[in-house]
Amino acid sequence: MERPISRRQTLTLAFLAMLSPYLRLLPGRVTELSGRAAWLCPLAAFPALAVLVWLLDRALQGAQPGEGMAGQILRVCGKGVGGGMLLAWTGWILFHAGFLLRSGADRFIATIFPDSEPWLFIAVMVLLTLLAAMGTVKALARATEIFYPLMVIVLLVVIAFALPNIHWDYLLPVTARDTVPILNGALVSMNSMCLALLYAAFLRGHEDTDASWSRSFIKWLVPVCLLGTAVCVVTIGVFGAVTTGRLAYPFFIMVRDVSVFNTVERIEALVVGLWLLPDFVLVTVEVLIASENLMLLFGGEKQEGRAVYWTGGGKYVWLCTAAAAVSAVLIAHDTQELDLWSDTIMPAVNLTLAFVVPLLVLAVEKLRKQ
Repeated sequence: MERPISRRQTLTLAFLAMLSPYLRLLPGRVTELSGRAAWLCPLAAFPALAVLVWLLDRALQGAQPGEGMAGQILRVCGKGVGGGMLLAWTGWILFHAGFLLRSGADRFIATIFPDSEPWLFIAVMVLLTLLAAMGTVKALARATEIFYPLMVIVLLVVIAFALPNIHWDYLLPVTARDTVPILNGALVSMNSMCLALLYAAFLRGHEDTDASWSRSFIKWLVPVCLLGTAVCVVTIGVFGAVTTGRLAYPFFIMVRDVSVFNTVERIEALVVGLWLLPDFVLVTVEVLIASENLMLLFGGEKQEGRAVYWTGGGKYVWLCTAAAAVSAVLIAHDTQELDLWSDTIMPAVNLTLAFVVPLLVLAVEKLRKQ
């Protein structure tokens, strides 16, 4: 039996898992849709995200001790429909894990090693993911607790040292005509946070607390949305809306111009290097959830105390990691195809699934009570 994690560890895991797609879509894609008003998009997303938290909390209310969203789906929807839902969900998140591996390699190449091939990066990340997913959620949560303060400090330092370079006329004025573009950008900015919230619901069974799930995550949303606003402000304020919308990774490019007390420059290698950690955390969480879904459906448990194994639930970890690796290799032939997945397909599907999963559970549960 795995040792449980605390609610604080779940929130930390959700934060680091959220950072990778958050900074991929903010502020570039959001600014492309919303122009200079893009800095308001993360704040505009808050009400809909609060509704999602409430839906997930309602869907989890009937869960038994040690049971997360996967167990709740099976219990409410039955092994037939519920099992089909879990298999479809597992397939999607493994496909998404492959996309994350490929997009992380693309970002690393574009910002640090131009004209390199992504395969070495993907191979290293797959190996690290396999080793981490063989372990427990508790071990991953403890690791994220160690790196969480470092990630926050780096973000705040970058934002603080970029403030003197901001041109406020790039951000203002914002008028009523910006309302629709802001709402469009809010949908994109919701993508990564929706995913983190849904994954936290699947990890609910690992927690050792009965504290209000919705209250904890609504509080979590406040600094996350403010962080997104700050990232958009400094990036758009430095480059302007037009340039920000055209750049592939504007936040990381903006970091190139940051200097610390006019002595230390070119710190983007450090920042991008650190950003491999959120990629690793998110991919590992997806492989963990996918393998646990398969163990729930077909039986098997992890073997504590062994770094690598095949028996029991180990074969599902191998299978899920291999599926993510295959997805990373096959998902796109070039950067244009990867951009299509990143900017359009992935946000739309993730946003839809985040709301559909709890709504289906609630709908089926209500029908069974009638």
